[in-house]
Amino acid sequence: TGLDIVSALSWYWWRRGVRSEAAVLAGDLAALLDPHPPPGREEEYLLCVLNAALGGAGDAAALAARFEPAALMLFRLERQPRQPVLFLLSALATGPPEGAADVTAMAGQWDAMLHGDPWTNALGPLGMGYVWLLSGQPAKAEPMFAEALAGYRAIGERWGMTNALAALAEVADLRGDRTKSIAMIDEALRMAGELESAADTADLLRLRGDGGIRAGDLDGAGADYQRSAAAARRAGAPDILAAARLGLAEVARLRGYLAQAHEIAGAALAESPSGWFTADATRSEISIALGRIAQAEGDLDAARERYRQALAVAGVPGMPASSIAREALARPG
Repeated sequence: TGLDIVSALSWYWWRRGVRSEAAVLAGDLAALLDPHPPPGREEEYLLCVLNAALGGAGDAAALAARFEPAALMLFRLERQPRQPVLFLLSALATGPPEGAADVTAMAGQWDAMLHGDPWTNALGPLGMGYVWLLSGQPAKAEPMFAEALAGYRAIGERWGMTNALAALAEVADLRGDRTKSIAMIDEALRMAGELESAADTADLLRLRGDGGIRAGDLDGAGADYQRSAAAARRAGAPDILAAARLGLAEVARLRGYLAQAHEIAGAALAESPSGWFTADATRSEISIALGRIAQAEGDLDAARERYRQALAVAGVPGMPASSIAREALARPG
């Protein structure tokens, strides 16, 4: 059936970074399906809806309303799903499950579900590392990412190595070790190129651009964001494209080109997808950027409104965007 085909191809589509092609096919099928998953086919149904939503096909809000109940089913499983990539796509769509604040307790639950073949065994610590990172504890995230990298290296799985290296690079950059971060990103970029994954290439370049911003290398950051945007367009990855444009707006703001920064960030927000976790996180960050621009322009009322918008979008209280927006609203003037 169509659901079986989408389910079987989901990992190939994601590994190769061909989201737009996958989204069109999955979106056409999702439009024909009943809003509720067929009994016993919840996993295949969820993969279909997730492929459509994450590739920007169809009404994002309507798709989100369909995958959220099915995603709850996923975290009630007492076994790993038939297609382990379901965990990956579901995490991108819904973020950490409810109760993720108790990271230690959740680790035990995930260990039971993510235990089986070597690929899935490595996915567990990768996911848990991101939960620690989102909870503001990069020191606890780092050994989890290192464990995932070792697991993927042991089986020679390049997608896994690419993403584990990206995660470790982010932690290294947050720690101030720019040299180590760049070396890891460069290794990950090489493997993404071998996979011909434009989406992973785009996200890695965006990550390197973010590090360039923190290091004050605006020229390098701007070049990385431009390349990221071009790769994201090729991959049909609207969320990564929005993040790259956000980076370009930040480069313009830091150079003092406020009108240009406002234009780029406004366009990024207008064209950014919504309705799933990673896309909404980017929308929240864009709203914060627009708030900073308005603040630099002296329009404090507009700045406060942008920070409120950022808080309204950021769904996880511990997310950096939430903290930044709250701090900005708390400042006098």
